[in-house]
Amino acid sequence: MMKNPLLISLAALWAFSATASRADQFQATINIDPAFYSLGGVTLPLQLDFQLNSGGSAPISNTVTLSDFSFVTDNAQAVSFGVANPSGNVSGDLTGSVSLTDDSNNNFNEFFQSLSSNVTQISFDINATDNVNPAANDTFAVALLDSSSGFPQIPATDPLGVSLITLDLSDQINANAYASVSPLPGVTAAVAAVPIPASVWLFASAVAAGASRLRRAS
Repeated sequence: MMKNPLLISLAALWAFSATASRADQFQATINIDPAFYSLGGVTLPLQLDFQLNSGGSAPISNTVTLSDFSFVTDNAQAVSFGVANPSGNVSGDLTGSVSLTDDSNNNFNEFFQSLSSNVTQISFDINATDNVNPAANDTFAVALLDSSSGFPQIPATDPLGVSLITLDLSDQINANAYASVSPLPGVTAAVAAVPIPASVWLFASAVAAGASRLRRAS
């Protein structure tokens, strides 16, 4: 039996819409002034830290996936990684993608890894699901740690003083970026939502127009 290409297109559009309604994508960048490394009180190497924390006693099963990692160094050399340290429901690594999922067994999920000490820019994509329970919002956070005892976080201007990027996984994700503060200034972060490509909307318009013509023809 011949398949109707319009019906196939409509099914594909429905599948895309269903997926898009459950996730938001962001682009994140962390810039590190080379002078930061010469400040006293910084114990190298730096540790890049990702956390997905439950907002209530009953986890909402949100997932945050990080991908397309890019690193810039002050001497144009390839970045070197230390040993990765995942905790909770975490998989992957910085050479590909990293996923953190909040589930009934893991209210706290963390991934951190040491970086070579000449990194001046870190960028990556964040794909995060929306929280289905606005009364218990999960939180995703990005921080830099130093390697002294206890791996303290580099102080930042966020309300808790520890994160460079935060995502509140409410029904409409709230993304924020911060900077490091004294006595360790020189680190700034940025996060921006990635819009749905115009080609997708053109495709949707074409499918809708085709469906309209089909109804008139029938």
